[in-house]
Amino acid sequence: MLANLYQDGSHSIAPHADDEDDLDPDAPILMVSLGAVRKFAIKHRATKARHVLHLEDGSLLEMRGLTNTVATHGVPKTKQPVGPRISLTFRRMAGRSVSTHTDPMSLAEIA
Repeated sequence: MLANLYQDGSHSIAPHADDEDDLDPDAPILMVSLGAVRKFAIKHRATKARHVLHLEDGSLLEMRGLTNTVATHGVPKTKQPVGPRISLTFRRMAGRSVSTHTDPMSLAEIA
């Protein structure tokens, strides 16, 4: 999990793709947005088509398939007054297996 704090509209993340070598390219990337509403821009690399989503408090965004191959995404700066926002991004690392163990007592013992 990756956590980012955007304190206000001057905090942003430039357009990028989550395509690092150590990420599982077949696993979806999930992002939970907490706090102020912020724009999330997705831009197709070839066509330059741009889509902007408004991520509200508690929203969940899933990116899968070719998203990181054909497009970039980011959180642009804004001059509008906005409060803080936290982004929690969940990504699976390559070579990691997914546990199917569901016994809550055992999971608590691990932590």
